[in-house]
Amino acid sequence: MDEIKYPVNDFIIFEKDTPNPNIKAGSVYFGTTNGVYFRYHNSQNSVAKINLITECNCDSPENNIKKLFLDLDGNLYFKVLCDTVYYVSLNSWTPKRVNKINNLNSIAVFEKDTPNSSVKKGDIYFGTTNGIYFKSKNSSNDTIRKVDEKDNNFIKLIEILPNGDAYSLDSNGNVYYVPFDSWEVTKVNEINNVNIIAGVKQDTFINSVKKNSVYFGKNDGIYLKVNISSDIQKINEINNSVKLIELSPNGSAFILGS
Repeated sequence: MDEIKYPVNDFIIFEKDTPNPNIKAGSVYFGTTNGVYFRYHNSQNSVAKINLITECNCDSPENNIKKLFLDLDGNLYFKVLCDTVYYVSLNSWTPKRVNKINNLNSIAVFEKDTPNSSVKKGDIYFGTTNGIYFKSKNSSNDTIRKVDEKDNNFIKLIEILPNGDAYSLDSNGNVYYVPFDSWEVTKVNEINNVNIIAGVKQDTFINSVKKNSVYFGKNDGIYLKVNISSDIQKINEINNSVKLIELSPNGSAFILGS
């Protein structure tokens, strides 16, 4: 794209239409070494640059974008080179500093309501270098709060299950269980050195793999936990390192290994 003159560090594609009628599926955000650019769904090479972060010059590390994240409605969170976090509303291209969190590594969005009336569709978990934080969909970023004050782990991934429970993964390969109804983060001691987590979103044709089951990818293969009370079992015939797990709607798992 001729309009982007700077190296691109990350990009994110809108998978569905948003409440903003001008921003539809196929639109793209690009995070570059000099700010964030946006391409509309119906354009080819035309992009627009969103406003620079106002408290810094354009060549400042504050405008060197490391990672982009979208919430359920298409609002943007992004992390910059110095690890501060900013928010861009779907209806405004003015970045605002998110003061409650730094060092954002991942977000996970609740795709439907949970049995807990205080945790609903559109709510967000933020995985940071200092544990997990939570934001309700309709609240401001000033209300972001830590899930468990005892949890200070470097969280690199969070996977929310359809029932509202979640598993998180830290930088050392340790796995933690986060129930939606208590928010007491508990280490899963029966497995470690995990590279990736993938939750099953619906029942499958495989009898042993149901909605809310969880796959864990390790350096020696792939493991499965059918439900919260079951043991973790290794899947036979896969002994290579597993770095990526993608699940199809019918429950088949596609694995990238080495």
